[in-house]
Amino acid sequence: MTITLESIHGAAQIARVYETDPAGGMPPIDAVCVLEWEAPRVVWVKALKGRLSRRTLRELLCLLVDLGVHTVRAQRAEGHVLPGGVDQGDGTVRIDVRALAHRFATPGASGWADLPE
Repeated sequence: MTITLESIHGAAQIARVYETDPAGGMPPIDAVCVLEWEAPRVVWVKALKGRLSRRTLRELLCLLVDLGVHTVRAQRAEGHVLPGGVDQGDGTVRIDVRALAHRFATPGASGWADLPE
């Protein structure tokens, strides 16, 4: 799995998720979203679309950790959730990236089946 980032305008980037390596071509995108930076450690995830498997979510989480993100914010439609998201009561959710990464790093703690490396 590969995730590419492309700067688009100001403090925003497009994140594209590919199941296969896109080197030398343009394979179908499995998922895509916009990352809009509110602060150096706070990013809004917007326009999230695509096939979001557990593996995809885990890879996105690893990318966010690598980018130094501590907090993800997102606005989600009713009934749509993000793993680890805490409803803020105003239509937005907040994710503590470090806490969620720790849950995924601890075998069995996420409540999801562990993935082979």
